[in-house]
Amino acid sequence: MSRFDQKDLATNPYGKCKDCGVSLETEDLARTHMTDSRHCVWILNPSRQRNIERHVDSEIEMALDDVFQDLYRLVEREEATADEIEKALSNACYLDDEWRKFVDGSQ
Repeated sequence: MSRFDQKDLATNPYGKCKDCGVSLETEDLARTHMTDSRHCVWILNPSRQRNIERHVDSEIEMALDDVFQDLYRLVEREEATADEIEKALSNACYLDDEWRKFVDGSQ
């Protein structure tokens, strides 16, 4: 079992309503409850995909922080302006393509 796997829903419900306290066994039930009641739900046992997404988001956030610090050093050394870097970054949305290249190249 991977750390990303969802726990057994029979003993670990997907979520609990923040407003009325009802236990919601699955993500579908939680979504229906939120839609019908307009209540908010605490996700206590996220799906495998959500756990992986959360991990990937965290890894990207840490990596971006390092990248932004490196880029900001260019501004501090007056080698580039913040606006120039922002313009360059606007053309850099290709993480999915780069990931595919990485995966294909590592096999």
